[in-house]
Amino acid sequence: MRFKLSRQTRFMLESLVLAILYTALPILLLIILQTFRSLTALNLVIWLAFTLGWTALITYIYVKKVSKRGGLTFRG
Repeated sequence: MRFKLSRQTRFMLESLVLAILYTALPILLLIILQTFRSLTALNLVIWLAFTLGWTALITYIYVKKVSKRGGLTFRG
C-alpha cells in the first residue's frame, strides 16, 4: 500500500532519514572507540576521514536519487 504524501511531509521525512544516516554510524564508531579506550590521535584522524567519506557517499547517493525524479527544484 502506497500513501500519497504532501511535499512538506515528504521533505520532513527525507530530512529526518538523511540526518539519521549522516550521524548514526559516525556516532556509533565514536562510542566503540570510547568503549575500547582507543581514542588516540591517529584513531580520531582515521575516524574523521571515515566520517567525511561517509558523508560524501550519502550525499552522492541522495543527489543521484533526487536527480532521477526531477532534481532539486522548489516550486511555490
